[in-house]
Amino acid sequence: CIAFQLCFQLFFLSEKHHLKTHIKTEKLYPFIKLCLKCAWISCVQDRPLSFTFNVRSGSSFYPDVMISRNTPAPEVDYLVWPILFLHDNGPLLLKGIVHCSQLK
Repeated sequence: CIAFQLCFQLFFLSEKHHLKTHIKTEKLYPFIKLCLKCAWISCVQDRPLSFTFNVRSGSSFYPDVMISRNTPAPEVDYLVWPILFLHDNGPLLLKGIVHCSQLK
């Protein structure tokens, strides 16, 4: 897709300094390109995929839409990976990954 190639090139031009400062090897560029392509594809769909990032520290842990990367507990400490839905208010595609607060 020509539009994606243009966006990809613009991203690398606009982030050139940041990438050279924080990413010491160009071996990660194919991974970055794949991440950008996944984001592009998810946005240009007729109904864009919906990512849920609004899981805050102290939120309740919901096992139907979340997986704990440590021992599940009643409260979430932080979000590791967002919850993914087919579209806004659509069916769940991928559970989010969270780190739960340990009980004291």
